[in-house]
Amino acid sequence: MNRILKLSILLAALLGAMGAARAQMSPLPGFPPGTFQNRAALDAGGVAAYAGPGDVVGGAFMWGSCARVYSLAKASTSTSMCDLVQGPSGASPGTAVGTLRGSATGFVDLTGYFAGSVTPATACGLITGGCTVAKVYDQIGGTAGWSNATNSQQPALVFSSLNGLPGMVGVSANITNMLGTALVADIPVPYFYASVYKKTGTAAESVTIGYNGSDSSMGTGVSANTAQIKGSLSTAFTATAADNTFHSQIGLANGASPNSVLNIDGTETTGSTDANNIPTGAPPRILRGNGCCSIDGTVMEVGQWNANISGPNRTALNSNMHGANGYNF
Repeated sequence: MNRILKLSILLAALLGAMGAARAQMSPLPGFPPGTFQNRAALDAGGVAAYAGPGDVVGGAFMWGSCARVYSLAKASTSTSMCDLVQGPSGASPGTAVGTLRGSATGFVDLTGYFAGSVTPATACGLITGGCTVAKVYDQIGGTAGWSNATNSQQPALVFSSLNGLPGMVGVSANITNMLGTALVADIPVPYFYASVYKKTGTAAESVTIGYNGSDSSMGTGVSANTAQIKGSLSTAFTATAADNTFHSQIGLANGASPNSVLNIDGTETTGSTDANNIPTGAPPRILRGNGCCSIDGTVMEVGQWNANISGPNRTALNSNMHGANGYNF
């Protein structure tokens, strides 16, 4: 009996000690479970860093957007994106409203930093007819940016064009266009363009990115529901791209043999463009081509790389434009 009694007392003491230890390991009020046992709260996973098109395929010659920045290195409020002015219907057409800037997220900063500490959308909403874009900054430096001093020819800036982000809206009848500085040297093939756009309106040919003084361009074909890339001598081919919906578009111009490519939303079509250079002195252009073809529609971003692009890189760039770092479409 004495032995049993002693064992019972010893067992009770051990159970009491274990209970006290367990109580000490329990989380304190206000702390999530695991805070002290396994450092779960301290070791929680961080938010993935922004990855722009330049982080997927680097070395662009020129690139611009009013919606997102080129690369993680540009993801800050010090990156200027687009200058906004009063549109043609405003009380003072052409008067500066503010400059859209980047942010740490990689997307345009739409918080209240315009005059009066209002958001860009609020500032433009106070203007009859809203804002137009007077300048798109080239975030690379291949050109001094694209601009147009003629207010009626500037694209409208429409907020929440795609995935809550602003886009530039062109009107063919208004001869919408933005012009950069003239090339200081020829650009030979291969080179490729990239854009995110939506065509509306007529079935006429239109351009998202190209040149004045060279037919080299990318945009849409003369028929409805087509995308197109042209060489510098108008050698072109098309691919299917439904009108009135947004598309990612990557176009490689790589000479006269059928080794040029149009990638529309990840689907590829091969064809031929000419092998001639884009000539010195030709200024780059967005929303319009060589003396014609202003787009009826919305352009979210445009860029040019003076290089070849492999199939895997085309796939990666397309995924970037469609994904969470792009437009989620």
